[in-house]
Amino acid sequence: MRRILPFLLVFTTLFSSMQAQIVATSDTALGPSIPTTRIPGPNPTTTSVSPCFDTLVVQIPTNRWVYSVDVQYDMLAANNGWKSEQFSYLTCTTTGNSETSISQGTGNQSGLQAYSRTGLNIANGATTTGTLVFRLDAFRTWGGPAAATATSTKSSTERGL
Repeated sequence: MRRILPFLLVFTTLFSSMQAQIVATSDTALGPSIPTTRIPGPNPTTTSVSPCFDTLVVQIPTNRWVYSVDVQYDMLAANNGWKSEQFSYLTCTTTGNSETSISQGTGNQSGLQAYSRTGLNIANGATTTGTLVFRLDAFRTWGGPAAATATSTKSSTERGL
């Protein structure tokens, strides 16, 4: 079962001084094929860890304050897989925070499932190094081998005031 995981992160940050300056940084990365992990039985949760995960490293100016993350990505259910058999969640490994709930596709048919979540607080806080690392754990409950490949496209935008 192939999954396509285009990955979009939008960061909102505050500039460390009192200036009312808007700063935006964009980053897009085209990755190689990435796998999703097959978990038979009970559905995965945010405590499930995929040995087949994807990461996105985002550089933003140091000493910025992140107060919101928006995420958009797509997963493709193919080879008789259904969108409702897809599960995924995001972790900011820089802060150690994960989403509190797992996202699941909808529909008992194959095809492209768009995921969009806004206002996530998993990266909130000061960025003293200017580096944020995000991890996407993606699962499926049906299909062939434990790890099936997918193509990944990732991008991010950071905004500051």
